[in-house]
Amino acid sequence: MCSERRGALGSLTGGPARGIGSGVNFPLADALESLFVRSGLSPAQVMREVERLSAAYGRGEPRAIDGENAALAYALYFLPEHFLKPYLVVSELLALGAFTSGKRLSVVDAGAGPGTATWAVVEALRAAGDNRRVDAILIDRSPSLLKTAATIAGRYEGRVSITTLQADMSTASIPSADVVFLCNALSEIYEEESRMAVLKRALSSACGSGAVVVLEPDSTRGADVAAALWSSFGSQVVAPCPAPHAFDIAVPVPAALQRVVTARHRRQKFHWAVLSNAPPAARQDLFRIAEPFKKLKWGCQAAVCGARGIENIAIRSRRLEDRRALEALGQGDLVGIDAVRSASGGFKLESAGPITVVHSFAAPARLLAG
Repeated sequence: MCSERRGALGSLTGGPARGIGSGVNFPLADALESLFVRSGLSPAQVMREVERLSAAYGRGEPRAIDGENAALAYALYFLPEHFLKPYLVVSELLALGAFTSGKRLSVVDAGAGPGTATWAVVEALRAAGDNRRVDAILIDRSPSLLKTAATIAGRYEGRVSITTLQADMSTASIPSADVVFLCNALSEIYEEESRMAVLKRALSSACGSGAVVVLEPDSTRGADVAAALWSSFGSQVVAPCPAPHAFDIAVPVPAALQRVVTARHRRQKFHWAVLSNAPPAARQDLFRIAEPFKKLKWGCQAAVCGARGIENIAIRSRRLEDRRALEALGQGDLVGIDAVRSASGGFKLESAGPITVVHSFAAPARLLAG
């Protein structure tokens, strides 16, 4: 299923960021509303199923998506909550020049649920003005969730072709693809050795220099996955930075997706990583905002993560334009810094001028929030 160009990640040279579009009326919203109307369930019934699923997860029980009502509830509540995270990661990869060649983009969505990562890819491409078709293989142990995903796919009118595979993630074969997603999947495998075996299989399935995208909640299990991932595969991590770090990002659920129930969470703290078998050379001028800028008497400072790890950046300016520019940067944003490090390490700047935004997590989040 690999695309015509096997070097899917490319050089990640940091080309100009593409626009993310201006509309929020995307097919996914219509698909969710249609599923709800056809079900005949009330919002209260949907929420009872959501609470049952959440309680089972909190007890450490396997995800109990055991029927059409449970699958519908999961899609209506959790898909909108989780959608923005893979969407933001894919948007950044596209802004950096990844996945730019080939007539189609092949995806494996492992532990797919209702196909959340798949729809994130389709929508990120669409927002970037990229009309390529997505060929996706969705793997999940719940036939009800896979059926729901197939119904959603019908709304995309040829933009995506999906194949569903019912299988348990701990033993499932992972087909070759340009990008493999493991979203909230590894933490549902309780043995660390099995988790890492799945990740190894995913990497072996990523075509050429293709990518594996891992997203995990900032739960105890999610933190364990992140620590083990960097310990075992750190040299293959392309993003977000050289060390595991839980990013606390305002992730408003897209208003267009909240047709039935309203999400309870306005911020989500989560771990994420992009891995490759052939990672490009680390860019020395790119930095991730690890902690938002803090306003101090003499200016602002923040922690950034780059090729050398976590560093401090201080801007000794009280000018309003500098402060506004820095306050607009959020945790997770990718920036370029055109400056020389100070003798003591880190960056000490007199203005925000040397800082340029390469990709903002906040901008598409605000757009889709409606």
